Amino acid sequence: MQFASGTWHLDAGAHSRGELPDWRELREAGGVQRLQLPGGPRIWAVTRYHDVLDFWRAEELTRDWRQAQNPDCGYGTQRYPEDYFAATPRNLFNTEGADHARLYGLTVPFFTKQRIDVWRPFVTETVNRAADRLGAKARAELVAEFAVPVPLTVIGRLLGIPDELHAQFAEHLRTVSAWLDPATPQWQHASRELHRLALRVMARKWSGSGDDLIAMLIDSHKQHGTMSRQEIASIIVILLATGYETTAALLAEGALAMVADPALRQRLTGAADKAGGAIDELLRRTPPSPFGQVKLALRDTQLGGAAIHAGDLVFPLIDSANRDDTVYQDPDRLCPAGREPRHLSFGRGRRRCMGSELARLVARVALTTLARRFPAMALAEPQDKLTRSGILHLRILDKLPVHVHGPTPTPGTTAPEEVLIRSEER
Repeated sequence: MQFASGTWHLDAGAHSRGELPDWRELREAGGVQRLQLPGGPRIWAVTRYHDVLDFWRAEELTRDWRQAQNPDCGYGTQRYPEDYFAATPRNLFNTEGADHARLYGLTVPFFTKQRIDVWRPFVTETVNRAADRLGAKARAELVAEFAVPVPLTVIGRLLGIPDELHAQFAEHLRTVSAWLDPATPQWQHASRELHRLALRVMARKWSGSGDDLIAMLIDSHKQHGTMSRQEIASIIVILLATGYETTAALLAEGALAMVADPALRQRLTGAADKAGGAIDELLRRTPPSPFGQVKLALRDTQLGGAAIHAGDLVFPLIDSANRDDTVYQDPDRLCPAGREPRHLSFGRGRRRCMGSELARLVARVALTTLARRFPAMALAEPQDKLTRSGILHLRILDKLPVHVHGPTPTPGTTAPEEVLIRSEER
């Protein structure tokens, strides 16, 4: 990362490889800094913990792209028919005030802790099936074989998406989440296909009933007209995108940390009520979305000592704020017991991630299951050779190859006792 003409510049090569810089220079320079994204707009990055809290409370900042004074600001104002991340149609991402309260109020009751706890048996069953498949192998790739399919299956079922459509949704979501210009043909094709898939799911459920979210929203539309078909379609895509991809990234980083850190592994194999702190600590140190949701300045304002002008884009830099050394002691160290204050990876207030309880449940069940059933699991490649993709909307390990039951002993040597353990504990 380099500083020139009052702006910090992210290295394009490191960005393309999913490599995060050390944000300490930005934090030390000031709570809010100008940052040039490779191939993208120049933004304000909010780098410190308490400044991010102020960012979320600021009334001068909005997610409503229709209020952009400059239609060429380069983010969110492109108008494509099925672009849920732009100004239209109206959805959970790009609304404020009464519109956002309406959509949020219709959706969030499905994600309360009490409602999510009902899904615990299905989550456990899904995790155990994936673990059974791992247990039949000597070597596995945990991202493709565990971290991605587990949350995709769980969140797909909770939303009401048929299992046979999960792979198609995932394929197009990968394209939409990638660092691509929304004007490119491949991005627009993926966006259109996601919209068509959402409408296809809705058509299947229109005359029926069920206990999933899509069925509940369709019923609200038919009974009270409180949500349009377009809004339901956008919720399907947005919740699947923000839910399964970020949870997959959390599971991948959690599995890597568990394999590499004996203290974390021990914590995850202990009492179930002790795993929650470890999950939150993983979210603090390696947030799936290093940058939080961008906002647009409605008018000139001050934030973290910086003069923000109307029309400027402002990002909360979650990865930096979660490592603010004025808030956390030795912030780069993973503390398996958890820390206070709470990390910022799930947001706060009106923009808090409504799926946070589901993500915690999936991560707790998945990572404790891995730790208990495969106590000798080890990396099959050096940790410094592992690569990641993305740093803006999502950052995830590309692959995580492991020896499921421990490294195969060299011929003529005796395997350590723990390598021979094949626990079936669930």
